[in-house]
Amino acid sequence: AILVDTSSTWGRGVIAGVVGYTSTHGRWNIFVEARGLEETMQLPVGWRGDGVIARVGNAAMAAHLRSKRIPVVNVSGIELLGANFHRVSTDLVASARLAADHFLERGFRHFAYFSLSGLDCVSKHQQAFMDAVRSAGGDFASLTVKPQAGAEPNWRLDLVKLGEWVKGLSKPVAILCWNASGAREMIFACLEVGLQVPEEVAILSQSDDEVLCEAAQIDISGVR
Repeated sequence: AILVDTSSTWGRGVIAGVVGYTSTHGRWNIFVEARGLEETMQLPVGWRGDGVIARVGNAAMAAHLRSKRIPVVNVSGIELLGANFHRVSTDLVASARLAADHFLERGFRHFAYFSLSGLDCVSKHQQAFMDAVRSAGGDFASLTVKPQAGAEPNWRLDLVKLGEWVKGLSKPVAILCWNASGAREMIFACLEVGLQVPEEVAILSQSDDEVLCEAAQIDISGVR
């Protein structure tokens, strides 16, 4: 079974990778549980199978999968106590360094990170980005907000307040956001206070979600 959300480019990419593998290694009988990013995902009652590939993002899901006593591979970067499944996930340090190199190659010397509280994976990514830009001689600032659900920023956050924070940074500034939702909010905030994107504020998303990145008022670049 594959318990991975189908609402994001990332989730669909994981599923496409699994299907691609089976085309060269013998066909599997796969059950895909189509769900949104923060919906509850669990195996159907009575389902029988040999293993599960899952985005284990919460303790309830981890407990549900442990109770089945079958092999599980976790494809989430979220680290949970008791979710000691084998893991295949994004190298967050490498991702952050790619983002830093992208900005540094374009001559930026001022950097910032729009962060989410309470998530170790976001903290790890932020730390790696900060280390990379500071080692290259750049200055660094960060702003952390509380997520609404999972790893999504609260869309009701005060855009003017967010924009005023960006206004106080040295320009031109390069800002890395955890995901496309955060990058979109950053664009809205900059426009709200009269800052030019990307001339004064360059914005990059750690995730490359095609729909969200292209639907923004200004196209968002994402790390793939």
